[in-house]
Amino acid sequence: MTGIDRILELEAELEAERDKRDHLETWLSFNYPDAWDEWQLHTGEKSKQ
Repeated sequence: MTGIDRILELEAELEAERDKRDHLETWLSFNYPDAWDEWQLHTGEKSKQ
């Protein structure tokens, strides 16, 4: 395996992980909106209003 092949493999793995995270975030935001708001505050993705 060349270095380029490994980079492409890692990029594909990273994209798959991002897709999983996006799916989980969407699921959480629809099913548990209060928990989603709390998580966003905890991670700093949402500022307190």
